[in-house]
Amino acid sequence: MLADSSGTKRLWSLWDGIALLRPTLLLPLWIMQLLGRLHAEERPLSGWPEPETWGLNARFWAWCGAHTLMAGAAYVLNQLTDLKTDAINRKLFLLADGYVGRSFAFWAMAICLTLAGGLLLAVPPSLPALVLLGLSVLLGAIYSLPPIRLKARAGWDLLANAIGYGVVSFLLGWTTARPVSILALWESLPYAFCVGGTFLFTTIPDREGDRLAGCRTTGVVLGPRWTGLLGWSCYGGAALLGLLGENWRATLAATTALLLYAPGLRTLWQERDDPLLVRRTQLGILALLFVTGWGYPPLLLWTALVIFWVRWVLPPAARAPLPVTGRIHTMWEVLNGIAWTAAGFYLLMSLGVAVGIELSRRQRRREEGPPPFVSVLVAARNEEENLERCLRSLLSQDYPSDRYEVILINDRSTDRTGEIAERIAQEDPRLRVVAITALSEGWTGKHQALHRGVQAARGEVLLMTDADGGAPPRWARAMVTRLGSEAGLVFGPSVMDRTKRSLWTRLQSLEMLTLVGSAAAAVVWGFPSACSGHNLAVRRKTLEEIGGYPALGYTLTEDTALLQAVRRRTRWKIRSVLDPEALLWTEPAPHLKALLQQRRRWLLGGRAARVPAMGFLRAIFGYHLGLWVLALLALTTSQVWKPFSPFKRGQGFRRRPGRLASDGQRTPDRPAPAAPGLLALSPPLYNSAGR
Repeated sequence: MLADSSGTKRLWSLWDGIALLRPTLLLPLWIMQLLGRLHAEERPLSGWPEPETWGLNARFWAWCGAHTLMAGAAYVLNQLTDLKTDAINRKLFLLADGYVGRSFAFWAMAICLTLAGGLLLAVPPSLPALVLLGLSVLLGAIYSLPPIRLKARAGWDLLANAIGYGVVSFLLGWTTARPVSILALWESLPYAFCVGGTFLFTTIPDREGDRLAGCRTTGVVLGPRWTGLLGWSCYGGAALLGLLGENWRATLAATTALLLYAPGLRTLWQERDDPLLVRRTQLGILALLFVTGWGYPPLLLWTALVIFWVRWVLPPAARAPLPVTGRIHTMWEVLNGIAWTAAGFYLLMSLGVAVGIELSRRQRRREEGPPPFVSVLVAARNEEENLERCLRSLLSQDYPSDRYEVILINDRSTDRTGEIAERIAQEDPRLRVVAITALSEGWTGKHQALHRGVQAARGEVLLMTDADGGAPPRWARAMVTRLGSEAGLVFGPSVMDRTKRSLWTRLQSLEMLTLVGSAAAAVVWGFPSACSGHNLAVRRKTLEEIGGYPALGYTLTEDTALLQAVRRRTRWKIRSVLDPEALLWTEPAPHLKALLQQRRRWLLGGRAARVPAMGFLRAIFGYHLGLWVLALLALTTSQVWKPFSPFKRGQGFRRRPGRLASDGQRTPDRPAPAAPGLLALSPPLYNSAGR
């Protein structure tokens, strides 16, 4: 072991102090506070919330922050009074095993309460909030301290947890948005039952230590059989109350918990311990976490950071200094944890995209009444190589000729684009040409071109495409029939030109298919994010409702800006089309520089259009990029990645410090099995790198 410097010891003490606050137990507290806020604001469960609604007011951060610090102090007090039971149950080792002293714990409590008082002085609470905070402090004290000590009294321990978490925390979050009422109390009841069920199941593994310490908890008095049945009944009551009050968050979380705990009831009924009980409890809390995070997405990220810190950072920092090799391997474990977390999120997203694509593909066409008049808008600038093929395909559509036209907008072309368009227009009167000679101030080229095209068009439905591609014969009909009577905007898929089979084109095709599928799935799940102006249909009525293209303002991505304007300013539905008949092909970027410029334009345009879940989309892009970097490193420096090998189980590098011996010396560290690592996601890549 290497000796720690004084600075390192102070760092370890800081981690110890945070660990004493039990961050994982603070997660349910934050969930309940946020649930109270979400219910007070009447945020629906469906749909992804707008990023601008993610911010919360100063009252929430101050009052709920003070409540969190008070709860942390109560957790420290609980550990100080439960040293004997914690030692028997092998949990909360910091105080029970003597890693930190009692004076340190008292200082941690004092600091928490002082900071809580400072927050309340900065933002003084209302009378209801002050009463709730006072009740929380009172419950935290009498829960652990004798002579009342609710923790050691059967029934009262259940009631204290249900009220403290499910009611007090919920109502405190509610008060940050609106006054407390009978409605707020009613809305909190299903969550109080959820908390009660979770608490009961957590007492079952601890009953032996509680019994030896003389604590008559509910788990000790009832035993595993009746405690488990009572906990399961609490979740049933939560689900029933949720249904009666149309509280779908509580109903979904309680139903998930019922299904999770049901398989273990048989084991508990036989008065035996369920080996998966802790895991079932964790998954039940995660169910409530996800329904809360769907209303307030930053909670999901914050939870991931807390779990990551507790699981991969806290143990080596708070428990014992590591030798040099141990520190290196701990760093790899941190990276390993990040990779597996990212992989899990990526796999969940992939599953969501796959289901969304299937649902989108199954959408039926809606042909209602006579076909509407359709105008196809094609913005072209210096497209002499591709223009004739594009126009010929558009003029060969299987659509009534008397209800169809093509508008070619020649946007300041300096080649033969205008000449080719005029020649074809003389052959077919359905084609009309609009020439633009100068770019107006405050417009981008394509944005202005489409605006001029709309002014010249006569159609009830406007189809938009680019001049560098082509369309199958039934493209116009496929797009129009998807509009039906409810949709105001429909977008379809685009792929790279199939006649070009180079590796560069195929790589772009793969990326384009990923983008198309993700955009289609996002529409199905209720948060349209982006679309391609290369294959787009919009009603003229819908466009007029948002004020036309001038109302979009200056934009680099007029297609995404149009989609977001329709989503925010109208009641028209948005649909995606995944149909071979609606598939358009386009030209790939000729080189890497052009591709990067295009992606940069999309990114800036998406940010300006306030695309929902933009941060999540950036994270997915970063994950893809990271996989390529890791692959290159694995191919060049295979020895670096051996700690991540899925074939090295049992030869792990993570070290867990041993317990303190009777003489005060620490016993030798014991190795733990290494987690399967990054390259388990791609065994062929690992094999090619060498083992």
